[in-house]
Amino acid sequence: MIADHTVVDHTMAELALINKYKAGESAYFSSPKNTILAHPPFAALLDLGMCDLNRQVIESLRLATELGHLAPIVIGAIPFDISKPSMLRLSTSFSCEKAATNSSNPKPMVTNAPTLGKFSIRPVPLPEEFIDGVSEALNRFSRKELKKVV
Repeated sequence: MIADHTVVDHTMAELALINKYKAGESAYFSSPKNTILAHPPFAALLDLGMCDLNRQVIESLRLATELGHLAPIVIGAIPFDISKPSMLRLSTSFSCEKAATNSSNPKPMVTNAPTLGKFSIRPVPLPEEFIDGVSEALNRFSRKELKKVV
């Protein structure tokens, strides 16, 4: 199997990866807990008449695994307006970093690839965290502390 991913220590996590970002070439994602930089080559998700985005993601990851890629990743954006197309791409090469933790021996973010055909999709952030974030944004809008949320 091909293992084209790197797990880097969490020191200056965001700076280490954002400095490697190349507009139009790589894909960058950052959250309070993790930072991911996906590298080319990228592939479009399998379509084959599949209308269900979850099925497209699962089948794309399955095929990449069958082709020998140990830890493929799907990265991009899904619009809130589901009538608009998503901007998701598959990459078989990426770097990721965890934000600093209090533990002197943090768990690695990337583990062995799941068993062939057993992929799961999880929301990031969790729905409860998203709802809390929206509530906080609305409160800050009402206090005129914000003009825009992206």
